[in-house]
Amino acid sequence: MDLAIFAVVVAFITIQIRKRRTLWRVGKAENRTDRIGDRIKSMLSQGLMQRSLLKDRYPGILHAMLFFGFVVLFIGTSLIVIQEYFTGLLFDWHFLQGTFYLLFSFMMDLFGLLAMIAVVLFAVRRYLQKPARLDNQSEDGSALILIFLVLLTGFLVEGARFAVNEPQERWSFLGWFFGLILPNSTALHRVFWWVHLILAVWFMLAVVSGKLLHIITSWANQFFRNLDEKTKGAIKPIPAEEFETAESFGVGQLEDLTWKQIFDSDACTRCGRCQDACPAFTTHKPLSPKKLMQDLKTHWLEIAPALAANQTKTNGDNQNESTTTEIERKTINGEVISHEETWACTNCRACVETCPVFIEHVDLITGLRQNLVMVEGQMPPELQDTLRKLETQGNPWGMGNHQRLDWAKDLKLPLIKDTPDAEILFYVGCAGAFADRNQKVALAFVKVLQAAGVKFAVLGAEEKCCGDTARRAGNEYLFQTMAQENIELFKQYNIKKIVTTCPHGYHTFKKEYPAFDGHFEVLHHTEYIKQLIDQGRLKVDSSRLNQSFTFHDSCFLGRYNDIYDPPRAVLRQLGGQLIEMEKSRHNSFCCGAGGARMWLEEEKDQRVNITRTQHALATGASAVVSACPYCLTMIQDGLDELKPDMKCHDLAELVASALETKPLKENHSVK
Repeated sequence: MDLAIFAVVVAFITIQIRKRRTLWRVGKAENRTDRIGDRIKSMLSQGLMQRSLLKDRYPGILHAMLFFGFVVLFIGTSLIVIQEYFTGLLFDWHFLQGTFYLLFSFMMDLFGLLAMIAVVLFAVRRYLQKPARLDNQSEDGSALILIFLVLLTGFLVEGARFAVNEPQERWSFLGWFFGLILPNSTALHRVFWWVHLILAVWFMLAVVSGKLLHIITSWANQFFRNLDEKTKGAIKPIPAEEFETAESFGVGQLEDLTWKQIFDSDACTRCGRCQDACPAFTTHKPLSPKKLMQDLKTHWLEIAPALAANQTKTNGDNQNESTTTEIERKTINGEVISHEETWACTNCRACVETCPVFIEHVDLITGLRQNLVMVEGQMPPELQDTLRKLETQGNPWGMGNHQRLDWAKDLKLPLIKDTPDAEILFYVGCAGAFADRNQKVALAFVKVLQAAGVKFAVLGAEEKCCGDTARRAGNEYLFQTMAQENIELFKQYNIKKIVTTCPHGYHTFKKEYPAFDGHFEVLHHTEYIKQLIDQGRLKVDSSRLNQSFTFHDSCFLGRYNDIYDPPRAVLRQLGGQLIEMEKSRHNSFCCGAGGARMWLEEEKDQRVNITRTQHALATGASAVVSACPYCLTMIQDGLDELKPDMKCHDLAELVASALETKPLKENHSVK
């Protein structure tokens, strides 16, 4: 009878998953089944070993207790079923006996107890401690109660059995305890058995609906996640031919999403880690990555059944016109997700980094922006002006290209067109060329290169923006135009190695240009400076900077490209005392300028840079160090408001001030 019930439950779950799969697939195709071995490894390491959840220690440990409790109980129950129903039928070995059985009994009770403790502590956390990131819904409490009752009745069944059989061994310590307090009653044992069975069946059926569905979708999303580190954080390009033929771009309706993006919304467990990490939410803007996913999920569940039905119809004459019209009327951009939410994102990827099931929020937001900009023509006025400057002048400041080298007019820097044997191209970038504060960084880096004897060159008036602002703002067409022009220029001069002081340019050249056949070796100046020091080409005096620093990790240098150690290693070689902020490395807090937010105004009480500056001031360090022109600008603005006598420096400036030798007047190479 047990097997019959189990077979019916499995059949029901299978049918429900197939129905759900139909709803997932209303989105566009996307290949997430390559590299099967790596995907299985990801699923096991992140899911089975709970690595992604343990990033947040306390709830992670509780979840691990609950998860491994159920894993051990599932394995143990399966062994009992195998011995009960298949011994004598398939084999004659009774393995649940002797020492193994005693250890088996102890482990079953121990992990069951851990799971029950975890449920209780989860309830305390959710309903007594009430962290802000958790929004309690009825299904949350129901799930906890159901899980607890399944576990409790399992031990009551064991205790009632022990009460009847009067066992002498105490290895099943919970069952033994209940056996002492329960009456010797075969009928009671039978009642507990049926209650436990009904609850267990209820639990298995609940797995395919509501809160507990994440038991399936979380593991699946860890399997389907992006595995390619070479493209981590890179925006998937719109095929060039679609610019001529497509009627829409980005995400406007549900059908514009890929099935994986829809699956992301279904895999979201509302844990709120993304919301806690989001700089927009922290500074009281309307964006919450958790709410974004839940609103999308609600919309998907509302219209996906009708949409899936329409997709399966083969005869257009049989379509229900009213249903089709209703679906076409429903838009994600503006109705489901507000424009304010879409533009609040800084593209920092903190939400992606902290999500235990690898939801890709930023890709969705990029799609929303593409639709707003390229289809609807809707964007903040400041951004419209910035994109116009990019299109007409090739930089977001709107300055003429003939002014690109004004910052270095007295240095007579070598141009790449005259220096075919240059070791590196120093890509100055728009901030280095046109922003007063960042021009000083460019000068400092030139000083460092000269001191190391690096034979470098610049593009000068031929240099244009890398296109990061255009792409992050949603103007994919403008970005691709700029990218192709830059790639052709780099190839024209046979450029092999590019060094830049801007993490946005670094990321764009390294991870986004390859999609357009732009393959170059790209280094951030913090990496290159460390190489020069390690190679002995650059000498620094470690006694010159006798002060404390705190280092701010740029999102595009850190979370996007995992560069954390090189700048810190250089700071230590300079002799400074490094004091880490509470939010550093992969947990770093955005400066507020990413995702084209550099060009948008913020309300005074919603400024991300002020919050980040407060993090820096809390360390007690005497200065802040950054390695990004945007971060430098934003944090210095924050310091000017909160502590005017404190400065933010770029790493290159500190290195330049600690050089042992004076820079060379001529640009020589060291053979």
